[in-house]
Amino acid sequence: MATQQEKLDYLNEYVRSRGYAHRTHRLLANYDLDAFKAMNPVPVTTVANQRTLDQQTKEVLLIVNFACLRAPRYIIATHIRKALAFGATEQRILEAIEVLMPEAGRTIFEEALLAWDEVVSRTPTKRQEG
Repeated sequence: MATQQEKLDYLNEYVRSRGYAHRTHRLLANYDLDAFKAMNPVPVTTVANQRTLDQQTKEVLLIVNFACLRAPRYIIATHIRKALAFGATEQRILEAIEVLMPEAGRTIFEEALLAWDEVVSRTPTKRQEG
């Protein structure tokens, strides 16, 4: 059984390497650290590690992937913020989300669009429409 310090250390390293931890990550770190550790290597290899796709492209793909999976809006918003941090433009992300409409359907498209709006409307340079 992991100690509280081991759990905290692992979670802190996770946050340091990813830049975030969702509530589900924190719950697993606290209640089943072994399961949390077991699920971490694949995203590290495919998303976090530098390979041929740049981080901006990976984040834009994750936005579309999580939308298609009907992930909670906060997860989509997290990846929108990360894509912006890696240099993606609001327009590039919007166009990726628009690709969802004909194939994934209106509901999936709308949830992703609402996540995008929640993120970009909080950007200080974004003009607010009334």
